[in-house]
Amino acid sequence: MASEEGVVIACHTKADFDAHMAKAKEAGKLVIIDFTASWCGPCRFIAPLFVEHAKKFTQAVFLKVDVDELKVVRAWWCPNPIANADE
Repeated sequence: MASEEGVVIACHTKADFDAHMAKAKEAGKLVIIDFTASWCGPCRFIAPLFVEHAKKFTQAVFLKVDVDELKVVRAWWCPNPIANADE
């Protein structure tokens, strides 16, 4: 599992997300998560800035989670009853 420094790591499975979180915890690193969706205009707008910050703050782990792809992660980390209404 490659947690490269200076890049945004896209998590496509819960196991992948959990592994990156565990590795970051073990290393004592800050984790910054971009909860995003392909249809979300503000998400697309902020994406280049998120990448820029990942390159600048290499001591942190930058993860990207598509809320439509990983609904179980979204439900755990974003406990908003409206956002999770389709669960």
